[in-house]
Amino acid sequence: MTLDYRSDEALTESKMRVAELAFSSISTLYAFFDERDIMLRERSAAVYRVTPFYISKATTFMPVALTSSAVFISGVYFISHLTFSASKFFATLGVLSCLNIVSISFMLMVGSAVRTMDVAFVIAPGIITIELLFGGLLANPKTIPVAIKWVHWINPVYYAYAAFVLNELSDLQFTCTPGAVCYLDGMQVIEAYGMGRFTVGQDIAMLLVIAAIFYLAGYALLRWRAKPKFTWI
Repeated sequence: MTLDYRSDEALTESKMRVAELAFSSISTLYAFFDERDIMLRERSAAVYRVTPFYISKATTFMPVALTSSAVFISGVYFISHLTFSASKFFATLGVLSCLNIVSISFMLMVGSAVRTMDVAFVIAPGIITIELLFGGLLANPKTIPVAIKWVHWINPVYYAYAAFVLNELSDLQFTCTPGAVCYLDGMQVIEAYGMGRFTVGQDIAMLLVIAAIFYLAGYALLRWRAKPKFTWI
């Protein structure tokens, strides 16, 4: 089947936005590593606590990410000729913000798990590339082999992309050229690309759950790395 130009444009724009945002928080590692090393050095003398440090990093990066999301989407949304609707715009902003939060929590987890920044900059892009590959941007989730199909169910990129596509295409109706085989509405496109399992709200909820898991995992990893290990404060 052929895609209507609006659905094709919406899918392309959604892919570009998700891919850009998936890598946007890598710079977080620079700031986190510098301050993490100071904290670990002070912690070794039992004069610094892990909990306030980690909470401060998580809460400091978040307002910056949310502000940048609002500025980014305010310009890009209308330039990209997406649907001119207040509800769809704010839904897109919400998805974008949640994806940013997930990206930051993931970077904090990676930064807490490894010793050096060089290792972090090898691991983080590698995992993000896998997420992009199995998130629906490059491969239809319906065509993923059964043995690795579970990957996209724990993939934040999949939920963000699915939410973008659902938000943009769910209400669209298409006009087919006589004699052409094409999709009649946006829901047919969504189902064909394997994006219709959850609602936009459920996709956002899954992003927040994944972010919470990353934050908690990062905290546990940082506590394990910090010294002295016999003090739990």
